[in-house]
Amino acid sequence: MRHYLPSAPPQSSEWQCAWEELRPDLNQIWRGFTDHQRRILMKRFGWLWNLYRFRAGPQTIVAFEAFKATGQIQFVLGRAKRVIAMSSKVKVVLNTGLEILGDRVINCTGVGSDRLLNRLIADHCAIPDALAKAIAVDTQFRVLKSDQQPWNDVWMIGPATMGSLGDVVAASAIAKQAEQLAGQIKVKLSS
Repeated sequence: MRHYLPSAPPQSSEWQCAWEELRPDLNQIWRGFTDHQRRILMKRFGWLWNLYRFRAGPQTIVAFEAFKATGQIQFVLGRAKRVIAMSSKVKVVLNTGLEILGDRVINCTGVGSDRLLNRLIADHCAIPDALAKAIAVDTQFRVLKSDQQPWNDVWMIGPATMGSLGDVVAASAIAKQAEQLAGQIKVKLSS
């Protein structure tokens, strides 16, 4: 895959076009890996994968730099300990002690721990995915039982299916999953 990408910087349109051409096949390649291979791949290259798949387009970078230059946006690393709604602002107190005052707070943490999914695993109703981030699903989005057989009426779609199905974060990818699942349910209800 790396050999397919040009030597140009990732911000260039040439590099971005090549990356987008690879995207349709990436999930099929991912599903071809064993669980062990998936864990090794994410351990060694997960940071790089996330950097490239979540990279911003050139126009977004230009807009960000303009907002940053005028003080309209800032990125801060830390964990929110408290969020305090004030009369016209929001104050966030971070674990570092830093207090940030702003008009909006945007949570960009992504997929996190989910009590329901953890309970399904603990109760042996489901198994963890290859990355141990969520529960395993098959290619029809059916949750896998502890015997690795799919449930007939328990599904999961969205970013939490990444460990089983590959990259599923873009709204278009999630919408496609929802459409496919709706079609399956429609067929199931018709029979």
